[in-house]
Amino acid sequence: MNQPTPEWIEQKKKEFGKLRSIVINGETYIYRMLTRPEYINIINAADPNDKTALEKADDATTEMCVLWPEGFKVYNVGAGLPTQLATLISEFSGFVNPQTIPAEPEEL
Repeated sequence: MNQPTPEWIEQKKKEFGKLRSIVINGETYIYRMLTRPEYINIINAADPNDKTALEKADDATTEMCVLWPEGFKVYNVGAGLPTQLATLISEFSGFVNPQTIPAEPEEL
C-alpha cells in the first residue's frame, strides 16, 4: 500500500496546518480543514434548485481537502466515500458534532 513519507506530511503541515488521517476500507486518507472562504465559495456555487447540490458540495469539499492519496477524485472511489470524508472534514473544520462520526481520526 502506497503511503506518504514523513517529509511529505511535514510539508503539508507547514502548508495547511493541522492534518488528520483515517483508514477506510484499508485505504489511508489524509485531509485538512476547510477554510471559511472555501466554504463560502462552495455554498455560493450551489444552485438551490439542484437536488444534487449537497452531493456536489461534498464532492467539492473532499476534492479540495483530501491531500492523500494525491490527486484524489470523487469519481474514482465508492459512491458513499466522498460523503463520509466530507463529514469528517466538516467535523475537523468545526461544523459537525464529533459524536456523529463513526471512526476515530488520528491527528498528524
